Amino acid sequence: MKFLVTGANGFIASAIVEQLLQAGHQLVLASRRGNTGFPLHQVTAIPMDFNQCIDPDEWIDHLQDVDGVINCAGVLRESIPGDYERIHYLTPQALAKACLRCGVKRFVQISAVGDAEISGFIASKHRFDEWLLASGLDCTVIRPSVVVSLRGSYGGTSLLRALSALPWLVFLPGKGEQKIQPVLLEDLASIVALQVESQGDSETSLLYVAGPDPVTLRDFLIAQRQWLQLPAGLCIPIPLSLVRIAVQVGEQFGRGPMGQTVNTLLERGNTVPAGATTAQQENTGIQPRSVIETLRLSSSFVQDRWHARLYGVRAIMLFVLSCLWMLSGISGLVHGQAGFAPILNAMQIPTTFQGSLVLVTSVLDIALGMAVWSSRWRSLVLGLMAFSVLAYTSTLAVLAPEYWLSPLGGLAKNLPLLVLLAMSGVMEKQR
Repeated sequence: MKFLVTGANGFIASAIVEQLLQAGHQLVLASRRGNTGFPLHQVTAIPMDFNQCIDPDEWIDHLQDVDGVINCAGVLRESIPGDYERIHYLTPQALAKACLRCGVKRFVQISAVGDAEISGFIASKHRFDEWLLASGLDCTVIRPSVVVSLRGSYGGTSLLRALSALPWLVFLPGKGEQKIQPVLLEDLASIVALQVESQGDSETSLLYVAGPDPVTLRDFLIAQRQWLQLPAGLCIPIPLSLVRIAVQVGEQFGRGPMGQTVNTLLERGNTVPAGATTAQQENTGIQPRSVIETLRLSSSFVQDRWHARLYGVRAIMLFVLSCLWMLSGISGLVHGQAGFAPILNAMQIPTTFQGSLVLVTSVLDIALGMAVWSSRWRSLVLGLMAFSVLAYTSTLAVLAPEYWLSPLGGLAKNLPLLVLLAMSGVMEKQR
């Protein structure tokens, strides 16, 4: 069979794609850049930006001979106003309309559990769910609770891992009494694969997919800490007012899990309606495993601990780099040509150009220090930072090698700085 999967680079879609490939299906994988990381003969990768593809005609060519569609596309926050409307409603609607025109037999929508009245993310997802269920397509809407995997994490689940792995402490939003009902990614993928394969054997339906029982956020974090093989930590309640401040900071920087969508989870929990898990099991015959029990019976590896502990360090690294570059720029503006004359003379820069050079490089340093918080350009900014350090260090190393042994470190300080920039660049890719 042949299926089209949207959001193919995502955390949830990756496991679904794996299961479908293992079952021998042909796949068309749609993602923003068209590079899915699956260089197999069973895969056709296509670039489809969900902010743009709101016309059914744009999907028609990609639905030829397709038996079913799985929509996994979504964003946790809006980069620009209207992202939720376009990505969660208008574009999936255009895709579904194209499916109706092309005679696609099955459509599976990955939605989300939550209260539409308090979350724009949930509201936009549920709006399309309702349209799809009434569209006449043979479809299933799947609303999973918190999705976790022992193989990896992304977004909110990475944040929960990081909270579990703090040295000596476990910070609890509020008192950690919020209820969640986590489901393993692999179990969710099995249910999705079953639904898209069951053409003609399944009714249009809404399924909630979650673990067998709700657990408190506190118990979940402690279970993850034990799985990570870390010593027991002291649980510290964090007032929700402080959590909201952190969320607002996260929203301003526009990247990472600390946003309003994850805050809904941290404040209100995330569970499915009563009886929903029983209905799902009766419909699919699959009983999702207990995440807590799975953690207890499974082993973590050193890579899991590294990721959990470095996840929070990454923001600190970016903060340090930002401060260092802005302070360097401010220092140049304060001290001017006279303060940097010895170094510039050693680099054989003509005196007539020194003032302008100090001004330009100072402004550039401040700009790079601010731009490092731009998620869109961060990789480029880190590259420019590394280039500037390499250029400065190599030039002085040739023209004034005595600066290697100058007081307070001199050029030697640039070596750990280059390592820090390299680590930041490696950690930039979050999927």
